[in-house]
Amino acid sequence: MNPPPDDDEVLLATRRFTVVRRREPLPDGRVRTREVVLHPGSVVVVPLVAGDLVCLVEVVRTAVGGTLLELPAGTLDREESLADAARRELLEETGYRAGRIAAAGSFWMSPGILRERMHLFVAEDLVPGPQALEPGEQITVSIAGQTKTATADAGGNWKLALAPLKAGEALTMTVKGKNSITIQDVVVGEVWLCSGQSNMAMTVNRAKDFDAEKAAATLPLIRQFREQSGGAATPQAKGQGKWELCSPETVGSFSATAYFFGLNLHKKLNVPVGLINSSVGGTPVEAWTSLDAQKKIPELQPMIEAYEKSAAAWDPAKAQETYEKQLAAFKAAAAKAK
Repeated sequence: MNPPPDDDEVLLATRRFTVVRRREPLPDGRVRTREVVLHPGSVVVVPLVAGDLVCLVEVVRTAVGGTLLELPAGTLDREESLADAARRELLEETGYRAGRIAAAGSFWMSPGILRERMHLFVAEDLVPGPQALEPGEQITVSIAGQTKTATADAGGNWKLALAPLKAGEALTMTVKGKNSITIQDVVVGEVWLCSGQSNMAMTVNRAKDFDAEKAAATLPLIRQFREQSGGAATPQAKGQGKWELCSPETVGSFSATAYFFGLNLHKKLNVPVGLINSSVGGTPVEAWTSLDAQKKIPELQPMIEAYEKSAAAWDPAKAQETYEKQLAAFKAAAAKAK
């Protein structure tokens, strides 16, 4: 990637692209200011509001045999969308989280058998992401007139307890250490973990009378956090996902079971309701229970032994080969059936 001209103002620089503000003279004597994404082999003009929006670039290389998404920090998860990948890339590249991220278009960059398709994303409502704390670093949390402090342990972890807060009103929370983070529109109320299989994962847009529910869904005090972490064999310290306010635009993606439960609570209690949607269709109860806990139950020992034997014999390369063969056979059968 060529460096930007000296008169360009660099707004964002990452390993893969640079966003600059460029001043260009017009024939009538005026000067036009625009934001440009500089990327290897391309110069792309995209809208950008400095300080509020950041443009992200994801490159998809399409070749004979499949499509690959280039992500320096890792591969694209099977259930991860391009927007989610861009959100993750933003955090890893710049240290900022995006409150909203939207696609701003895509196009082909170069011809030939191997072609690059560039996807542009615009990230809004940026806030600093979590940063590792130094051992012994003091943290101060301020909200609703109270201030509490904590000290990070040897691993950079910390926790503190707040005095009871009044339910309902929107609050601002400030967290200060060596860095400072301000979180707006914090509400206090009921918080429920909504977990299960496909009966919990089924969304409101598949429920009865969705059009009527959608029209009545301007309910900003009902909020859903959709947990999007992948499976893991051990407990994880951090989850992945975001809070969404209930609105006609978002309610369709809420868990139907969780939403109608939360709606009923909200009407009866007149307080904010937070719904943590952590559901995965088709999962058995064992998948939600730690292996250590299951090992303490004698009746489960045969199942655990079978699992450990299967896990020890699992070969990822062989599994990938089997998957590709099965996929090729499926595509051939599907083509033949047309």
